[in-house]
Amino acid sequence: MRLKKEQKLTLYRNLVRTRAFDQLFSRRLGLGKLLGFWHPAEGGEAPGVGACSF
Repeated sequence: MRLKKEQKLTLYRNLVRTRAFDQLFSRRLGLGKLLGFWHPAEGGEAPGVGACSF
């Protein structure tokens, strides 16, 4: 499957956003600003982003 430049950019943007959210959420949870359980996805974002981007 060949991706166009715009599709590649969309995937990259979504990967960066997902990583940033994951890091922010983990940091906030560690500081006690959020309650609950969080399983970090660092390094495993690609399958979810790929499945949901198009």
